[in-house]
Amino acid sequence: MDEQHGAFLAMIEDHIECPVRACVIGEEVTILGFEREDSFGEILANCRRGRRTCAKFVLKNIGNDRIDKNQ
Repeated sequence: MDEQHGAFLAMIEDHIECPVRACVIGEEVTILGFEREDSFGEILANCRRGRRTCAKFVLKNIGNDRIDKNQ
């Protein structure tokens, strides 16, 4: 799974130009970038809402969901 997460992060970074607007849990945010959390092998989205930087959201269900940057 470690290689899959790394490849998925590389694909995200190659195809999504940050910053980009998105909808997370019904709230409009700006995704500033992505990073990998090595201790859990998760991919995190660093988000900003308004003037403050929000928590990092975990991207889950790799391969089952799609990222729609036009939301």
